[in-house]
Amino acid sequence: MTNIKRDSFTGFIFGFLLLIAQVNLTFGMLLLLFGTLFYYYRYFTVNFTLIDITIALVIKIFWIVFIWVFFKSSSVFLLAQTLVVDLMLLSMLFMKINEDFLKNFSKPLVLLLLIDFVFNLSIYIFGADFFGRGGALRPGDIIPRVGGVFGHPFYSVNIALIGIFCGFILKNRYIAFIGLTNFLMNGTFRSLLTVILLFIFIYAIKMKMKLKYLIIGSILFAATVFILTIYSAGGDEYGGNTLRVFAWINAIDHILQNPWMGTHTFSTAPLDDMSMDVIEEHGIAESAYLQYALDYGIPAMILHFYIIFRLLHSNYKRYFCSKTNNIYKYLALLFAGVIFADTFYGSLFGSVLTTYFAGILLVAYQDKNETSYDSKKV
Repeated sequence: MTNIKRDSFTGFIFGFLLLIAQVNLTFGMLLLLFGTLFYYYRYFTVNFTLIDITIALVIKIFWIVFIWVFFKSSSVFLLAQTLVVDLMLLSMLFMKINEDFLKNFSKPLVLLLLIDFVFNLSIYIFGADFFGRGGALRPGDIIPRVGGVFGHPFYSVNIALIGIFCGFILKNRYIAFIGLTNFLMNGTFRSLLTVILLFIFIYAIKMKMKLKYLIIGSILFAATVFILTIYSAGGDEYGGNTLRVFAWINAIDHILQNPWMGTHTFSTAPLDDMSMDVIEEHGIAESAYLQYALDYGIPAMILHFYIIFRLLHSNYKRYFCSKTNNIYKYLALLFAGVIFADTFYGSLFGSVLTTYFAGILLVAYQDKNETSYDSKKV
């Protein structure tokens, strides 16, 4: 088997394993982690330009494990669920994959997009999907909240986002269009925000906006989301935003009680329908950064912010400062920008699908002419 065929086959297998992980998280993630270790003999490398991210991830993992051992606040299984995102990204830092791997890695994810799209389309046409599930309309909603194949809008939004990028990786505008349509079919506010972010960063990259302005703009965008959410929470018709604001305030209150080590008295029982009591009982923060500070203290939150920032920082430099450019480096920068802004108020980076895809595109992918770029000014 030639190197190109081997890379293509390996990429397809990894994409298929990621698809399996969406169906069965535990089984799929074990296969992905073992698959990564098995293929290290071919793809192992050390990316010295990102060595600080490696160090930050290792410190963060050890910090979380230390907190877990010190407080014994959850089971080993829940600890593994918490660490799996960091372990996935860490494994990507020691891989080097090429264009053939990346293209074929995307193909099983396109299949997932098409299945999800058909489920959502069925709700619009027939009022229910193939499992008899309908869309949800909250007071004030215009478009129904559809859950796709997994029955939850959060998963459908993630699949739509990955589908758009897979379409451009495969240079197929129809796939990208289906991904965007899948986004627009979903009536959640977060879906709309992600589409807006995509277009903002497309424009910013086209205008060659300086990195510091991208960061400031992202923070201002997140601040606007917070302000609008708080403002809209005053009306009874926005029950979801009222709960979201309560989650933020409740999280900040608990963080201030124990800023360094976090709070460890929350229930780990299965979640019921969302309510203020459920948010209080389970320690739900509705923000990735607040969640880390709430569960593991402000040090964990700072480390998480640094990692997300460096993913944006390094991909900005890779696109604008390297001697060779291509569509994949452009997509990596675009994806890093969306993740950076979203993480202030959302959790796109945190789901298995989005995080593993980010690791492949933002970290593991390198073209054959890749050279050091991280020391250059931007």
